[in-house]
Amino acid sequence: MINKKHSQTAIEQKLAQTLERTKQRFIVDLNHKIAEIETIQILIQNETERQNALARLAFITHRFSGIAATLGLQSIGDCAAEIEQQIASFIQTPTQLSILSGRIEKLLDLMEDAIVKAL
Repeated sequence: MINKKHSQTAIEQKLAQTLERTKQRFIVDLNHKIAEIETIQILIQNETERQNALARLAFITHRFSGIAATLGLQSIGDCAAEIEQQIASFIQTPTQLSILSGRIEKLLDLMEDAIVKAL
């Protein structure tokens, strides 16, 4: 019984270490994604670039919403999921563009906060 318990503890420790390394890689990647999302935000304002920019943003936010919560970054995951949902039902009006822009700003702030907390 002791060996089984010891083995379980070792597995849990290994899993925690792996998750922490994954979280650190994710946070390092946030630096690159912030710049990309800021560029996308500008492109969304350009009608000819909007569809491609929205598709790229949907891809990024889908990825974030899937992994962020697992890594203990729930607020990033939740905000990314909101953006992804809004893109899925996006109607190109000035009001919708403004709402989307606000959500993008919130996501960028959360990403920057996560980087600062990791330092």
